[in-house]
Amino acid sequence: MSKFDKLTVETGEVQFSNSDEQTASLGDHHEVPIVTLSCEDGNFNPFIVSVSSSELTIGLSSKFTGKVFYHAISTRRGL
Repeated sequence: MSKFDKLTVETGEVQFSNSDEQTASLGDHHEVPIVTLSCEDGNFNPFIVSVSSSELTIGLSSKFTGKVFYHAISTRRGL
């Protein structure tokens, strides 16, 4: 088993509709993942408000309509 077999990797997108904060459910993470964010419009700055093993809240620098993309990566212990 390689080190990569112990990773949980998830990608997704969160739709914003004239808002500056949205919450999304995360998949099967056994611990809090490391998350990166990118916005389809380069004029907005996405940031993490909070993250847990099951939920991600994303904030934006101002109200926005469009998509923010995320990558969440965590390790699975004991495998």
